[in-house]
Amino acid sequence: MISGLGPNKLWLALIGLFLVVSTLGLINAVVTSLALQRQGKQAGIASSVLGLGMYVFGIFLSPLVGIMGSYTYLPLAVLILLCEFSALLLYRYVRRIV
Repeated sequence: MISGLGPNKLWLALIGLFLVVSTLGLINAVVTSLALQRQGKQAGIASSVLGLGMYVFGIFLSPLVGIMGSYTYLPLAVLILLCEFSALLLYRYVRRIV
Protein backbone atom coordinates (compact mmCIF):
# COMPACT_ATOMS: atom_id res chain seq x y z
CA MET A 1 0.00 0.00 0.00
CA ILE A 2 2.91 2.34 0.70
CA SER A 3 4.25 1.86 -2.81
CA GLY A 4 0.89 2.89 -4.29
CA LEU A 5 1.08 6.32 -2.72
CA GLY A 6 4.38 7.36 -4.24
CA PRO A 7 6.20 6.55 -7.45
CA ASN A 8 5.39 3.13 -8.81
CA LYS A 9 7.90 0.78 -7.18
CA LEU A 10 7.02 -2.78 -8.09
CA TRP A 11 9.40 -4.34 -5.59
CA LEU A 12 7.52 -2.81 -2.64
CA ALA A 13 4.25 -4.21 -3.94
CA LEU A 14 5.79 -7.63 -4.48
CA ILE A 15 7.15 -7.74 -0.93
CA GLY A 16 3.74 -6.91 0.52
CA LEU A 17 1.94 -9.37 -1.73
CA PHE A 18 4.48 -12.08 -0.86
CA LEU A 19 3.87 -11.56 2.86
CA VAL A 20 0.11 -11.79 2.45
CA VAL A 21 0.05 -14.78 0.12
CA SER A 22 2.81 -16.77 1.83
CA THR A 23 0.92 -16.84 5.13
CA LEU A 24 -2.42 -17.93 3.65
CA GLY A 25 -1.62 -21.65 3.73
CA LEU A 26 -0.74 -21.59 7.42
CA ILE A 27 -3.56 -19.28 8.46
CA ASN A 28 -6.27 -21.12 6.50
CA ALA A 29 -5.22 -24.50 7.91
CA VAL A 30 -5.11 -23.29 11.52
CA VAL A 31 -8.38 -21.36 11.28
CA THR A 32 -10.19 -24.28 9.68
CA SER A 33 -8.98 -26.75 12.29
CA LEU A 34 -9.93 -24.40 15.13
CA ALA A 35 -13.36 -23.79 13.62
CA LEU A 36 -14.04 -27.52 13.17
CA GLN A 37 -12.65 -28.54 16.56
CA ARG A 38 -15.98 -28.47 18.40
CA GLN A 39 -18.23 -29.64 15.58
CA GLY A 40 -18.11 -33.41 16.07
CA LYS A 41 -20.51 -35.16 13.67
CA GLN A 42 -21.34 -31.90 11.88
CA ALA A 43 -17.72 -31.29 10.83
CA GLY A 44 -18.48 -31.96 7.17
CA ILE A 45 -21.32 -29.46 7.09
CA ALA A 46 -19.26 -26.89 8.99
CA SER A 47 -16.38 -27.35 6.54
CA SER A 48 -18.67 -26.79 3.59
CA VAL A 49 -20.08 -23.62 5.18
CA LEU A 50 -16.53 -22.32 5.71
CA GLY A 51 -15.67 -23.03 2.08
CA LEU A 52 -18.86 -21.38 0.90
CA GLY A 53 -18.08 -18.32 3.02
CA MET A 54 -14.66 -17.93 1.40
CA TYR A 55 -16.15 -18.13 -2.09
CA VAL A 56 -18.95 -15.68 -1.23
CA PHE A 57 -16.43 -13.12 0.02
CA GLY A 58 -14.40 -13.64 -3.15
CA ILE A 59 -17.48 -13.21 -5.34
CA PHE A 60 -18.45 -9.91 -3.74
CA LEU A 61 -15.00 -8.39 -3.23
CA SER A 62 -13.21 -9.23 -6.47
CA PRO A 63 -15.38 -6.96 -8.65
CA LEU A 64 -14.61 -4.08 -6.28
CA VAL A 65 -10.96 -4.27 -7.26
CA GLY A 66 -11.87 -3.66 -10.92
CA ILE A 67 -14.40 -0.95 -10.14
CA MET A 68 -11.96 1.01 -7.97
CA GLY A 69 -9.33 1.11 -10.71
CA SER A 70 -7.83 -1.19 -13.29
CA TYR A 71 -4.41 0.40 -13.84
CA THR A 72 -3.13 0.30 -10.26
CA TYR A 73 -2.80 -2.24 -7.50
CA LEU A 74 -3.88 0.21 -4.80
CA PRO A 75 -7.52 -1.04 -4.76
CA LEU A 76 -6.27 -4.57 -4.13
CA ALA A 77 -4.08 -3.36 -1.27
CA VAL A 78 -6.95 -1.37 0.24
CA LEU A 79 -9.31 -4.35 0.10
CA ILE A 80 -6.72 -6.70 1.61
CA LEU A 81 -6.14 -4.21 4.42
CA LEU A 82 -9.87 -3.78 5.04
CA CYS A 83 -10.46 -7.55 5.08
CA GLU A 84 -7.60 -8.16 7.50
CA PHE A 85 -8.72 -5.35 9.79
CA SER A 86 -12.34 -6.55 9.78
CA ALA A 87 -11.17 -10.11 10.51
CA LEU A 88 -9.25 -8.80 13.52
CA LEU A 89 -12.31 -6.91 14.77
CA LEU A 90 -14.52 -9.95 14.28
CA TYR A 91 -12.02 -12.14 16.14
CA ARG A 92 -11.98 -9.76 19.10
CA TYR A 93 -15.78 -9.57 19.15
CA VAL A 94 -16.22 -13.34 19.03
CA ARG A 95 -13.55 -13.85 21.68
CA ARG A 96 -15.51 -11.62 24.08
CA ILE A 97 -18.70 -13.61 23.51
CA VAL A 98 -17.09 -17.02 24.00
